[in-house]
Amino acid sequence: MNMRFLEYLFFKYYYFQVKVGNGDVAPFSTVLFMGFVFMFVFADIFNFYYFFIPGSSPDSYNSNSILSVTTIAVIGFSFMFLYKRRYKKVLEIHETEWKGKKNLGAVLFAVVPFILFVVELFIPMKVSP
Repeated sequence: MNMRFLEYLFFKYYYFQVKVGNGDVAPFSTVLFMGFVFMFVFADIFNFYYFFIPGSSPDSYNSNSILSVTTIAVIGFSFMFLYKRRYKKVLEIHETEWKGKKNLGAVLFAVVPFILFVVELFIPMKVSP
């Protein structure tokens, strides 16, 4: 994944946290929110594989695999942005470029995986007799 895209997501989610009054914990809550969004992305990938690829085993899909991938993502985001306060450099570099711009990309990246996840939960109900 492109580092610039992750920086964009961090920038937008960080300023959202500041806007809603979480400025003192904004870096940490932004990393957790990004991990939460990526949890749905990974769950969508696993669900797509399980439901649409013939011969896939339901034993390979469980909540532990989603949680472990999410934990790895949160740890990775922590090292990318929180370690040695690298997020300050990201915020400083991109402030003139992204401050005040529309948030459509960041909002869609957070909402679409959740909607897909909910839709994928209803697919087995429609398929099974």
